[in-house]
Amino acid sequence: MITLLVALTAQAQDVHAIEWAQPFELTEAAEVWTMHPERESVSQGWLVQLRVDPEALIPTQVAMPVLFAADQLPSPTNFDYVAGCGLYIVPGAIDLATTPFFFGSTELPERLDAATRAKILKASSATPLPVPTPQPLLRTADMRGVVAEADKRVQACSGVEDNAR
Repeated sequence: MITLLVALTAQAQDVHAIEWAQPFELTEAAEVWTMHPERESVSQGWLVQLRVDPEALIPTQVAMPVLFAADQLPSPTNFDYVAGCGLYIVPGAIDLATTPFFFGSTELPERLDAATRAKILKASSATPLPVPTPQPLLRTADMRGVVAEADKRVQACSGVEDNAR
């Protein structure tokens, strides 16, 4: 049994802002390719650019902070850990205005089932952040279009051609 599942690893203020948001819609539903325990299909969601403490984005082999959007696990697509800019895919039809974003665990995401995520959300002090005016709906055949948009956004938020600094 895993005993560290609900240990909060960061404070709610580690996610400072939603800087950019774009809803997306896929013409073909895609299975969530992340290490999500429920393996749900996704046909819509949000691509969000978050300003976070850079330390939360530094890649590690173990104990990497997991981002939560309420009780959902957004998929990281690209980030600049120097600038503190992260691009995430948030699956489903959620209301960003009522959704708190926070880093809530360093447990492997595939071990965070719905009941555990609910406990972590309840223990969190995170509150919803102001939401910028959303970009127009991105309609694309599959997730490749969403990831391509994320690649453009990380270049814009980091101010460099790629994030390998």
